[in-house]
Amino acid sequence: MGYTCLFTCCLYFCQVVNLEKLPPQFLSPIPDKLTWNEGDSKELTCDTDGKPKPRVTWKKGKIVVKKTRQIAKLVFPSVTYKEAGLYKCLAENVAGRIQKQVQVNVLYQPKDTNITTDAPQDTVSDGVLITITCTAHGNPTPTYKFYINDNAIRDRKAERSGILKVTAIGFEQSGIYSCIPENDIARGPQKDVTVYIRHSPTITLSPDSKGVDENDRVTVRCEAKGYPPPKLKWLKLLGNRVVGEGNFFSIENVQRSDQGRYRCIATNGFGDDATAEFKINVYCELYQLLINVVISQYLTQPSYNHKVQLPINHINNKSQG
Repeated sequence: MGYTCLFTCCLYFCQVVNLEKLPPQFLSPIPDKLTWNEGDSKELTCDTDGKPKPRVTWKKGKIVVKKTRQIAKLVFPSVTYKEAGLYKCLAENVAGRIQKQVQVNVLYQPKDTNITTDAPQDTVSDGVLITITCTAHGNPTPTYKFYINDNAIRDRKAERSGILKVTAIGFEQSGIYSCIPENDIARGPQKDVTVYIRHSPTITLSPDSKGVDENDRVTVRCEAKGYPPPKLKWLKLLGNRVVGEGNFFSIENVQRSDQGRYRCIATNGFGDDATAEFKINVYCELYQLLINVVISQYLTQPSYNHKVQLPINHINNKSQG
C-alpha cells in the first residue's frame, strides 16, 4: 500500500493508492519435452499471473505465433509434422519477466519418397556401376526396401542408408527399381525408376523355314531384345537386298523368284548385330499326262493321273537331267 496527498484550493486530502507490484509467475507447469503423433488433437497452454497482468507471448523459434494477456493457448486440431519444433512462452510486466520453452517432437510416417540414379537418362552400359538413391522424411527416421521388377533386393546397408549400389550391372538387371520407406509408424509411398542397360541385340525368336505353294501367302516372324530396342530388317541373300522391316515378313503372292535363303537382322547401334537365317521353298503342281502302261496286268486302268508336289528347284533339276 501507499499514500498520495493532494492540495486543492487551500485544502489537503489524502487517498490510499495500491502500489503493489508482483512479477509474472507460471500457474501450470510446462514440460521440457512433448511427443505427439501426427493427426492427434493437442494444445499448448501458458497460464500466468502477476500484478499487473502479464503480457504473454508464444514463439516458435523466432516467430511470434500468439500474443495475449495472462493466458495464451495454442490449439492444434490435427497435428502435422510441421508443428514439431522449439516453442517458448514469455510472460512479462513492469515487475519482471519469465520464460519457459518446450521441445515438441511429432511422430509421423515417411513422406515425399523420391528415387533417382546417378546415370544420365537412367541409362548405363553393360558391366558398369550404377547408384540408386532413395530419400524420404519421417519420424522415426525411415529405413528403405528396394525391389527390382517387384522382387525384393536384400541389402542391409542400402536399407539403412537408402543408397543401393549395383556393380557390374547386366542386361538382366534392367527394369523397374522400386523403393518403399518405412518406420515404426507406417510405410511411406512407393516410388519407381526404370533403369536401362545398353546391350547389343540378341534374337529371342528365330524365323522358321517355310514351304509354300506358288501364288499363296507366306508370313514369318522374328523377335529380338536389347537396348536401345533393336530394329529388325529382312534381307534376301540372293542379291543381298532388303525386302522388309519390322517383326513380320510377308509375301502376299509367292512366285518362283521368291524362293531362296533370307536373313532377319536386329540392330540397335550398340555392339554387333544379331542375325537369324531361314529358307522359303516354293512348290508347284506337276501333272503327268496319261501314260500308257506296257504291262497292263498290273494296272486297273490303261491310264491314270499323277498329282505330286515337288520343290521348284527339284523340278528344275529334273528337267535339266
